[in-house]
Amino acid sequence: MEEKINELLKSVKADDESAFAELKELFEPLISSETVKILSVNPDFRADEDEIRQEALMALYKAAKSYSFDGKASGGKVTFGLYAKICIRNRVISYARKLTTAKKREEKALNAEKKAGEGRFSEELSYVLESDSEIRRIFSENTTPLEKQIFLMYLDRRSYKEIALAVGKSEKSVDNAIYRVKSKLKKLLM
Repeated sequence: MEEKINELLKSVKADDESAFAELKELFEPLISSETVKILSVNPDFRADEDEIRQEALMALYKAAKSYSFDGKASGGKVTFGLYAKICIRNRVISYARKLTTAKKREEKALNAEKKAGEGRFSEELSYVLESDSEIRRIFSENTTPLEKQIFLMYLDRRSYKEIALAVGKSEKSVDNAIYRVKSKLKKLLM
């Protein structure tokens, strides 16, 4: 098998596309294995599975082109299989890190946008609740005492964590209460 791989590698180095196709078939289990490992660590990458496989294939191609038969580059004789595995794993991990970084940036931008929108909403609603007695009456009549308490702290720009500690509830309960109050107010004011 090693001899067949070496012949294919020589052909790939000579830019024989059919040789790479054959090499790709031989190493398909490795490519699939490395792709599955990354997906099992982070299931959010499912949408990027094809891109991860493409990265693995590019790593295999680069490994085939750069593999040294004499072992000088690696300090000793390393089989192509091991060399390819290391190259593929490193490239797939690198790509996964790039995806993670990109997703974090995207999430951070969305959170900043959401906070900016919530800040304007809070300021406008605080002003309306202070200045309009009819709206203040509607707000009081249509919210539970807990919702009212939580929402007023939210309007004072207190964090979910601070509010949760003050009312003795979880942050998720605080988030749900704020959502309910916003929904009620939108229905009442529209």
